[in-house]
Amino acid sequence: MRITNNMLVMNMMRNLNNNLRRLDKYQNQLSTGKLVQMPSDDPVRASRALKLRTDLNKLEQYDKNVTNALSWIEVTESAISNVEDVLQRARELTVRAANDSLSTEDKQKVADEMKQLKEHLISLGNTNYAGRYIFSGYETDKKLFTEDGKFNIDITSSALANRPETTYEIGVGEDIEVSTNGIDVFGYEEIHPTLSKLPYGYDTGIAESTSSSAEEAVIKGDELLMDADIQSDTFENTEFLINYNGVNKRISIGTLSSATVNGFVTELQTKIDAEFGAGKISVTAEDNDMDGTDYAIKFSTVNSSNIKPVLSVDIVRAKESTLIKDFEEAINAMNTGDSEGIQEFLDDIDSHINRILSVRSDIGARVNRLELVQNRIDENNVTFTKLLSENEDADLAEVIMKLKNNENVYRASLSTGAKVIQPTLIDFIR
Repeated sequence: MRITNNMLVMNMMRNLNNNLRRLDKYQNQLSTGKLVQMPSDDPVRASRALKLRTDLNKLEQYDKNVTNALSWIEVTESAISNVEDVLQRARELTVRAANDSLSTEDKQKVADEMKQLKEHLISLGNTNYAGRYIFSGYETDKKLFTEDGKFNIDITSSALANRPETTYEIGVGEDIEVSTNGIDVFGYEEIHPTLSKLPYGYDTGIAESTSSSAEEAVIKGDELLMDADIQSDTFENTEFLINYNGVNKRISIGTLSSATVNGFVTELQTKIDAEFGAGKISVTAEDNDMDGTDYAIKFSTVNSSNIKPVLSVDIVRAKESTLIKDFEEAINAMNTGDSEGIQEFLDDIDSHINRILSVRSDIGARVNRLELVQNRIDENNVTFTKLLSENEDADLAEVIMKLKNNENVYRASLSTGAKVIQPTLIDFIR
């Protein structure tokens, strides 16, 4: 085989580049401290590094979530502690007011401080953390109470029974509820609306249409009668539970008074049409007395396809805080010198304090859990960081040794190449 000068040059350049490539590899490892610069250097090691970095980023976010959750709960615990202090002070004042030796004027002075305590309770119910109201469940953009101490959020029906709370993710598939529902702290009470025939909570039963024509849905043989001369706020936040062919829908309505019956029915009809489809359920209001003081809200079902529609109607009423309500009754009793009413508040306030203690116990359990989770995150963070270091960090002593060896090899190859191949002008002329 004939070895040409061109072959010598090409082989020398290829070997020089290989040596230079190895030298560059160790120079990069030394400057970055990492074994892998590109996935092609070691696909398995690079894939493992990406997975470990993802896990570390998750742990970092979980740690932030735990910190935020602890801050939220600390604010909540502080607010509830203040509620308990208010109740203890209210108890002291009530014991003083229950003394029969006090005059009505003296009891009125006690009532003045009780008013301030009630206002402070409303303020505590609207406590917020970072612009989010802590006692409003998932509706953190809304205050728990209005200025007059009424609930400002939806706590009717199923919203009360299964109310979502504010949660933080603190692990894979692991969430923790940090918000404490205001109804658990301040209590709630059902307000019975004025019904002429059906009492609140009465099982209105099921009516079935037996023909293809429009039929009135009989509700236990009675129309749903409402006194139209009641105060306009009596039916504020009234909610109708409509069940049509097994489908439940809760329709919330504003107010009902003698001046707004037609508007009330129109609003109810519009919302029912939106939920079930226009024309499936018909709502009407009719006078039942000559003087026009009573109205029957009648529901009818329409069947156009030989399917017997089933309709049931129930009323769900808004609720209010028992704690605020009891304070208001105690204040009225003190202003009027009603000793019996004052004594009733003494009995009620103990139950409120017990409820607060139960809520604080639950908060303490959540704090303990968060602290355990935080310790676990710290331990996992150390473990994953160690694994990441073992996977991708270079052994600097070894890298320096290999770098010097490859540097010597490269220098030697340059020197050898310069001596073996010494082209002259005659080589180019040929």
